[in-house]
Amino acid sequence: MRGAQETLGFDSPSHMKGLQVFIADIRNCQTKEQEQQRVDKELSKIRLKFANPKSLTGYDKKKYVWKLLYAYMLGYEIDFGHFQAVELCSASKFSEKTAGYLATSLLLADNNDMVRMIVNSVKTDMASGNEHMAALALNTVANIGGPEFADNLFSDISKMILNQSNALSPYIKRKACICLLRLYRKENDGLQPDVWQGKLAALFLERDIGLLTSASGFMLGILEMGKYPVQSWAQVVPPVCQCLANLVQGDCPEYYEYYHVPAPWLQTKLLRILQFFPISMFDAELLHRVNVMLQTILAKPSSQRTP
Repeated sequence: MRGAQETLGFDSPSHMKGLQVFIADIRNCQTKEQEQQRVDKELSKIRLKFANPKSLTGYDKKKYVWKLLYAYMLGYEIDFGHFQAVELCSASKFSEKTAGYLATSLLLADNNDMVRMIVNSVKTDMASGNEHMAALALNTVANIGGPEFADNLFSDISKMILNQSNALSPYIKRKACICLLRLYRKENDGLQPDVWQGKLAALFLERDIGLLTSASGFMLGILEMGKYPVQSWAQVVPPVCQCLANLVQGDCPEYYEYYHVPAPWLQTKLLRILQFFPISMFDAELLHRVNVMLQTILAKPSSQRTP
């Protein structure tokens, strides 16, 4: 555990004593008025600290930003500290970067001018080769979305999926799919079927259930937007059928089962995808396979499923 903390840039478990004291004081308040006074006192202190930024270390910024986030979670308006949160996004320590990205997601989601300032940090972290840093950046993009990220990051995130030389883990790929779905709903001009349908078809041949669920959500979002005719995505139909067949036959880790049903939410997404394609797009063999799968889903009691 200590080695993992050092790798990710976490401090010791007893770090940020001031934050712990602040939280304890808030919990010990007997009335709303006492809580208000304690929060106002702390916010005034932080405002004074941020007025002299040269004396602040990355640790100090992180600590004060976490205090601002806690006050924000309690329902208090936070109208300062935004620039310090943006600075933390480009920090080298994972713990500081976490505070910066989280504060940006919560406090600055509607502030396009401030969001624009972290675009370069997001690009750097996505290309860093560090899975944890890339995941933080992708989480932020998915949480905020917005036209700024759609304009500046859609092509970069697309390369994470399209580039054959990227040896990305399923963990990062599924986050990338979620980001692309969020950005595609904002700006859908950067996705061409002739480029994407082959890659999306390949994603449905993966074995990771989390990645398959994210890819299914992305595919559903594309079909629901209706920008391109469904015939443009015909190449994904056989892999989707194969993926559904694997699930129906029980090819699913046990921890994804729900009442003996393998990955029911993924099965639902796959069936919804197939629903968009007219029956004329299915050849006789594929149509027979789909009918067999549907009969199996409807007729086989869960008690008869092989453990």
